Amino acid sequence: YAPLAGRMGMQGMREELEEIAFRFINPEAYRAVTARLAEIFERNKDVLSEIEKALSTLFDKYAIKAEVKSRQKKPWSVFRKMEAKALSFEQLSDIFGFRVVVDTVEDCYRALGAIHTTWSMVPGRFKDYISTPKQNDYRSIHTTIVGPSRQRVELQIRTYQMNKIAEYGVAAHSIYKDSGGKVNGTAHAISKETNAYAWLRRTIEQLAEGDNPEDFLENTKLELFQDQVFCFTPKGMLIALPRGATPIDFAYAVHTDVGDTCVGAKVNGRIMPLMTELKNGDEVEIIRSKAQVPPAAWESVVVTGKARSAIRRATKNAIRKQYSGLGIRILERAFERSGKVFTKESLKSVLHRLARKD
Repeated sequence: YAPLAGRMGMQGMREELEEIAFRFINPEAYRAVTARLAEIFERNKDVLSEIEKALSTLFDKYAIKAEVKSRQKKPWSVFRKMEAKALSFEQLSDIFGFRVVVDTVEDCYRALGAIHTTWSMVPGRFKDYISTPKQNDYRSIHTTIVGPSRQRVELQIRTYQMNKIAEYGVAAHSIYKDSGGKVNGTAHAISKETNAYAWLRRTIEQLAEGDNPEDFLENTKLELFQDQVFCFTPKGMLIALPRGATPIDFAYAVHTDVGDTCVGAKVNGRIMPLMTELKNGDEVEIIRSKAQVPPAAWESVVVTGKARSAIRRATKNAIRKQYSGLGIRILERAFERSGKVFTKESLKSVLHRLARKD
């Protein structure tokens, strides 16, 4: 359930679920990590206070209204990173960080400019999720600097609206309504037409239309744990897909009808095989034909649950249509042998008599 909460942008709930699960599944590790984090915080609280004060002073200098808060990584997040990268506590450089919350998107970039003008940025540690949001609608600017006391400082810069969405995800719309259309005293429009809402709506549709709940669950779990690539339509619409996705996945992400009628694809202006693995920034144009029926073999190529479900459904419909046509031809021949003309009315008459015999 934690990855599911994360996929819907509900980071607060995800962290709470991970925390509870970690505490019960591996209590010894949980106690050790929690105790060590408390010890490190106690040792560094003066430094953290100094950095927070330096950031606040900087924003005052540039006339940027900002709320600065120190943040500590959660025990499960720290433990997972140590396990994955075989690191000790001493080797972790980002246990502590700071969140800078401002009023507008423009203020986010002004704050970033002020920070990078004052302190050196650590190469390879900058990510702009405002211009390219994550698939769960998470938006922030991430950067790491060599700050006061020559320590590495990890920073997240976001607006109040982005902060609400980062914490509550798809539930942020309800919070917005309950607060009378204001978040932290500022009016914001939290749209229902977001990536997380679209994914949730699509997931519900797949569950409603699918025949096999086990397949649905497996496909959804696969999507939750995969990294992402971001591609574009020729008109510039951003399409987020799991890593390993193909033009077929892209076509179905645009619309089911586009996927069902897909016969080819241009990637960055060049005709490419439909099995091509898409990369970040690719522009994909889908070539379509109304005569196309999705081949059943596509199901083993695609990586998204939406594409798999749609291909399976189209295959079943094609088989049903084929057998329906065969059945009609058999009935036509049977009527012909009996010297009768096959019509809907004559078929109804025969079926009525057969039903009475039963």
